[in-house]
Amino acid sequence: MLHVLPHQLPWWVAGPGIGLCVVAMYGLANVKLGVSGGWLQLLFAIQGRPVTEPWRISFNSGLVGGAVLAGLLGSTALHGYGALGVALPAYLLVPVLLVVGVAIGYGARWAGGCTSGHGLSGVLGGLAREPGCDRHLLRRRRPRHAGPARRHRGCPVSRARGATALVVGLLFGFLLTASGLGDYRTIHEGLLLRDPYIYLMMGATVLTAAVGVALLRRRGTTAFGGPLVLPRHPVRRSTLYGAAVFGVGFGVGATCPGITVAMVATGGLYGAVVLGGIIAGLWLRGRAEATR
Repeated sequence: MLHVLPHQLPWWVAGPGIGLCVVAMYGLANVKLGVSGGWLQLLFAIQGRPVTEPWRISFNSGLVGGAVLAGLLGSTALHGYGALGVALPAYLLVPVLLVVGVAIGYGARWAGGCTSGHGLSGVLGGLAREPGCDRHLLRRRRPRHAGPARRHRGCPVSRARGATALVVGLLFGFLLTASGLGDYRTIHEGLLLRDPYIYLMMGATVLTAAVGVALLRRRGTTAFGGPLVLPRHPVRRSTLYGAAVFGVGFGVGATCPGITVAMVATGGLYGAVVLGGIIAGLWLRGRAEATR
C-alpha cells in the first residue's frame, strides 16, 4: 500500500466524478450505468445461458480493477464489519451478511435495478435488457465491399460499448473505494444522520449527472450508440416491493452491489460474503419469476 490517497476523497471530488461516469455511459455508449446488471450477466455465464449484455461484465471488471487500484494507492485498510462485526460473533455475522446479500440481490432484480446505483442514472427497470447492435451505424461505417454484418457480440458498436464500459467502470470503482464507501461506518453514520458525507456526495453526483444528461439531450447523439435514447420505465408495484427488500439489506449491511467490491479491495473480506449473497439473491428472484 502506497498511502498516496487521503483517508476519504472530498465529497466535492467524488460526487461530480461519479456523476461524470453516468454521463459518460450515456454520452459514449448510450446505456445506463448500473452494477447489479453486471452480476446478473455473470450469473447467466455461470449458468451457461447467453450473455445478452457483455458490456455489463466489462463494466464490472473495470469496477474491480478500479477498486483494487484505489486500495493499493492507500485507501484505508478495513478489518471486521464495523459496528455489526462488533455486535455479532463471526459464526453469526457470516450468515447474517449472507442474508443481507440475498435481500440486496433479490430486491435489486425485483425492482429492476439497484435502487441506489441505477437511481444515479435516473431510471430503474430493464436490469438485463440488451439494446443490441446498431445495424444502421454499421451500415454507415462498413465499406461497400465488406461482407455480411457480423453477429451482435462481435460488432464494432458492441466492442466500443465494451471498451467504454471497462474504462468508465475503472473510474467508477476507483471513486467508490477512494471515497470511503467501502467502510461500513461511512454509510452507517450517514443512515444515522451523524455524518452528511454520503448525502453531499450523492447530491453532487445527481446534480452533475442531471446537468450532463441535459446537455446530451440537446446534442441528441452519442459517440458509439447512435441517437441518444433515455429509457423510461413506469413505477410499478414490483419497483416498490423490490426497493423495500433492497432497503432492508442496505440498511443492515450498509452496502450495495458496487460497494461490496470496494469493501473487498480494501481488506474487508466479509464483503465477499455479501457479494455471494447478492448473486444468490439475483438467482432466487429469477427462479421466483420463472415459476409464476
